[in-house]
Amino acid sequence: MDRSRISRLLQLASSPDRDDRACAARGLGNMGMAAARPEVIEALVRLLRDDDLFVRTDAAIALGQLGEAAARPEVLSALVRVLYRDDASIVTGNAARALGRMGRHAATPEVLNTLAWMACQGRYRFDRDEAIWALWRIGGWAATDSVFQALARVIERGNDESPNAVRALWEIAVQAGGEFFEKVRAFLEGIMGDIELRIACAVLAGEHPEYEVRLRKVICEVLEGDGSL
Repeated sequence: MDRSRISRLLQLASSPDRDDRACAARGLGNMGMAAARPEVIEALVRLLRDDDLFVRTDAAIALGQLGEAAARPEVLSALVRVLYRDDASIVTGNAARALGRMGRHAATPEVLNTLAWMACQGRYRFDRDEAIWALWRIGGWAATDSVFQALARVIERGNDESPNAVRALWEIAVQAGGEFFEKVRAFLEGIMGDIELRIACAVLAGEHPEYEVRLRKVICEVLEGDGSL
C-alpha cells in the first residue's frame, strides 16, 4: 500500500502543475518516517528549489515530518542553502523548523552556525523564532560558542524574542552540562538584573520541572529575593 502510494506521489512531484507538486510534498510528509526512502528524499530536496514558494514550503515541512530519518548530509546542506538564499520567510522559517525536528541528527557545525546566525540576525521575526526553536529542540548537541553568542545577543536585547532564547539556552546548557552549563549560568547571573522579570518567569514556566529547581536558585540569588518571583 505504502509503495503504491509513494509511487503515485512521486509522479505528482514531477508534474508541471504546482498544485500537484505541493500535494505530493504534503502527501509524502504526512506519511512520516514510512516515506523516508532515498527516492522520496531526493524528490523533496528537488522541490526545495521549486519556482513556487508554496511548493518549497511544503517540501521543507515534509522533510521535517520525516524527522531524523531525513537527516542526511544532502538534506542538511539543502536546508542550509534555503536558510541563506530563499527570500520567502515562510520557506526559510519552515526549513529551520525542519532542522529542529531532526534533533541531534541535524547538529552539524554547518547547521548550528546557520541556525545561530538566523536566530540572531534573521531578517524576519518568524525566521528568528523558528531558528531559536530549532536550537531548543536540538538541545545539548547545540552547545557551541556560536550558538551561545547568538542566543546571548538575543537575550540581551530584552525584547519579545528574549524569553524563548533564555529557555532555549537553558535547555541546551542543562543537557550539555559541564563547562557550557557553568558559562550559561554565569551569563544569566550577569545579565538577569537587566532583563524584564517576565523572562525569568518564562524560564521557570518551562516544560521540564526538574530543571526549574536549579534555575530558581540562580534567579533568586541574582534577584536577591526570598524565593518568590
